[in-house]
Amino acid sequence: MRTVRQPGAHHGAVVLWRVAEPLRLSHTRTGVEANGDMYGAARLTVYACGRGVFRLTLIAKEARRVEVRRDGRRVNVVRFKTSDETWSVEIPAPADANGRGACTLELRPDAFLGSTRFEFVRSD
Repeated sequence: MRTVRQPGAHHGAVVLWRVAEPLRLSHTRTGVEANGDMYGAARLTVYACGRGVFRLTLIAKEARRVEVRRDGRRVNVVRFKTSDETWSVEIPAPADANGRGACTLELRPDAFLGSTRFEFVRSD
């Protein structure tokens, strides 16, 4: 196993383990700290995106409004009333996702937001 720190990043590192060639990226995640905290916009980009779902569990912390966008289009606006409120959802991959391109899910919170889940689960 090899761990590579990302210079200037305040979140996790890249970890390679038993890599079969050719090397392929499954996904990238930006704007999310290692503990799931988000201090601004966060994005999950899934490569070779096909059937599957984005799974989210968000914790309000200081955020009161979070805009959720899939491939640049707004799919939801979450409104929180208290700092300990949570929201969980599964958002399907775009209907035209065929495993050849990328798809993205972006979160745009108005303030500090926490998460325990921000992932894509493939079903094919």
